[in-house]
Amino acid sequence: MANELTTQNYFTDHILKVLNKNTPKEKIKKRPDGFDYVEIGYVVSQLDKAFNRLWEWEIIEQQLGDRQVWVKGRLTVHLAPNFSLKKDAYGSADIQRYRTGHAKAGQVMDIGNTLKSASSDALKKAASMLGIASDVYFPNEFQKPEQEETE
Repeated sequence: MANELTTQNYFTDHILKVLNKNTPKEKIKKRPDGFDYVEIGYVVSQLDKAFNRLWEWEIIEQQLGDRQVWVKGRLTVHLAPNFSLKKDAYGSADIQRYRTGHAKAGQVMDIGNTLKSASSDALKKAASMLGIASDVYFPNEFQKPEQEETE
């Protein structure tokens, strides 16, 4: 029993250590509008580190509009046999079209890449609800564990 608790505590401590860490400055990017973000590769690597690759991502819904696509995805983290944590989130992306002057002007460039962008956006949102890059997406709410106030 003691060995089981030690393993469980290590597992929980390891997950919390990954989820609660500050995002390295070199991983934080800035959009042209000034909004900070992290790339999908960083999010995937943190999910892999925290959950030992025992997570999955699936698209539940998708919608294609005239100018944008959106997806609803579900992040499932397998924490123990018969116990999973699920987070649903939406993401969107602008549909890219060929510019005036191009032979295909006005036509959609690649709807697959647009859907992948929306999926990445949704996955980053779902992962942020677990704490990954929460210092980037929720800077006013994020506190390091040792700074948290006790009630």
